[in-house]
Amino acid sequence: ILLKNLFSQLCFGAIALLISFNLLTGNALALQVSDIPDLAEIKTLTDQTWVIDDSDVLSASTKSTIISKTEKLAELTGIEVHVVAIRRIDLGQPASEFTAELFDKWFPSEAEKANQVLLFMATEDHRTAIQTGSKVKEVLSDNIANSIADETMLYPARKANYNLSLIHI
Repeated sequence: ILLKNLFSQLCFGAIALLISFNLLTGNALALQVSDIPDLAEIKTLTDQTWVIDDSDVLSASTKSTIISKTEKLAELTGIEVHVVAIRRIDLGQPASEFTAELFDKWFPSEAEKANQVLLFMATEDHRTAIQTGSKVKEVLSDNIANSIADETMLYPARKANYNLSLIHI
């Protein structure tokens, strides 16, 4: 009975976490940074934090390719790339601001941010952004990073080709 209760509590916790992350209200509400769980919670549920596709637009092949590339990059350089695709954020909030807030939430200290990259896409209105840490900026300038978000990712995303917008990065 104790094991059954523990299992029920774990299942309930996992379901509650998924509910807080998914847009169960359909397209009516925009997602806020506070709605997105911490990386540790996400990793507990999905066993990885490289690709978080709450918009459900990325193919299994694209996710697999991104995960493989990001794991290899992390192993070789220590730089960790996280891709987040969600349906909608507040129309009044720039994608770059949302991405910076999420970056700060997931990596609160400068040391934690240093080797991180966050690629963000809001699929409903085709907005993209990128946030990089200080060590990443040494090898990927802000100009190049912004070009990736504003051109490489955005052009295919505007045509609803979300897989293409991420696969060549």
